[in-house]
Amino acid sequence: MKKILLIITVFITTFTLSVSAAKIDNNEIKIAVNDGVTLVSASELAKLMDLDYKVDNSAYTLSDSGNSSNVSLTFTEGSKTVSVKSQDENGKVISNLEEELPVASKSMDGKLYVPLRYVCEAYGAKVRWTSEDGAVVERTSYKNPTLIKTDGNKREIVSMPEGFNKAEFTGNKMVYSDDKAIYTLDMETGKTEYVTSIGSWRVDGDYIYVIQQGSSFNSFNIKDKSEYKVAQNATQIGFTNDGNAWCVTKDGTYVKDVTGKTLATVTGDFNYAFEYADGYVYYLKANYELRRAHADGSGDEFLAKAAYYPEYIDGYIYYSDMAENFRRVNAQTKEDIMVYGLNLEFRCKTKDGRHILNFYTPVSNDMRMFICNSDGSDFKPFSDSGVVANSVTEYDGAYYINNAIDGCIYMVKDDKTVKLSQDKVSSFCGVYDGYAYYVVK
Repeated sequence: MKKILLIITVFITTFTLSVSAAKIDNNEIKIAVNDGVTLVSASELAKLMDLDYKVDNSAYTLSDSGNSSNVSLTFTEGSKTVSVKSQDENGKVISNLEEELPVASKSMDGKLYVPLRYVCEAYGAKVRWTSEDGAVVERTSYKNPTLIKTDGNKREIVSMPEGFNKAEFTGNKMVYSDDKAIYTLDMETGKTEYVTSIGSWRVDGDYIYVIQQGSSFNSFNIKDKSEYKVAQNATQIGFTNDGNAWCVTKDGTYVKDVTGKTLATVTGDFNYAFEYADGYVYYLKANYELRRAHADGSGDEFLAKAAYYPEYIDGYIYYSDMAENFRRVNAQTKEDIMVYGLNLEFRCKTKDGRHILNFYTPVSNDMRMFICNSDGSDFKPFSDSGVVANSVTEYDGAYYINNAIDGCIYMVKDDKTVKLSQDKVSSFCGVYDGYAYYVVK
């Protein structure tokens, strides 16, 4: 994967055309300044922004065929006009227009120089200036998955191997994968270690769960390097809140621990099971009736008439009912009480035991996050309005992706909501050393 963060430092500027040295990703590159407009070599900019570049006689074309924008820019030396062609995903031309540039493109040293800001913004990048670094160009879309870190002020693209596609943090280690294998990176020492061949994976504490070719479901201990075969012929897996795994296989449905030990063999008629705790499987029927039963199907008990977004937390099942009231059922006494008369969805348990919840009502289209104690007390807004969080992760603050508005990553800390980046995030990886890490595509 190529770095896309462009840091340009201009050593001399003038109001007449002149060429000077600049740094882009710590690589020396020539830029030109003409009437206050910064120009850069089209061919060199194409390499850094992962664009296609083609020269046909006097036509110089930049294109982004591998990205959603699918825009091509065709420049002519000495002209202030540029041809802008847009295509759909099937290659059909949507528009073909001519636009005026702030200054004409110029040919120097056998290369065509084009306006930096115009090209960057045409491909969804943002340009900002700092006294320390000069021009900083930030892309918001990429051909390949790209890992980015930010503290809300400084944004950096993290150099990862070719084929990188996913990352998650656990403690001081980053677990990541490319198109061939899964690895761990020690963030303190910089040491990378191979874990196993590629598969569908997730991290839970010190363990990496992987479904590999042939439906083999395995776990790998990050610390002692031990490996366990959890299940064979797995067709579906899920996880309980205490880290155990649901395994649906060709032979049956099981609850397994990280070493592959069978905790329960599930034989009841469970439509949507979401937790195994205290010897019970907690599940929903097709009509959303909340029930529980032993793993062998015995002891089946009714818990609630209709439950949406159920979550088992510390001996309680939290859910929203048909009237959009947020309720909880005591798993031992089966007492069902209304916590709040709001349509809430459990998102995260904080380090101090409080609950962060999503609130949404289609009637007024109002949405935000709330926080409260586990018993519902001290209930108060946690985020600004206009928030539906896809996932919430707590570190020194609560980090979430706001899918309701822009798909960007935000943080709530000390009752303040902060937008950390303009990127549309595909996955949140974690926080390390004050930086939030995420992947964009």
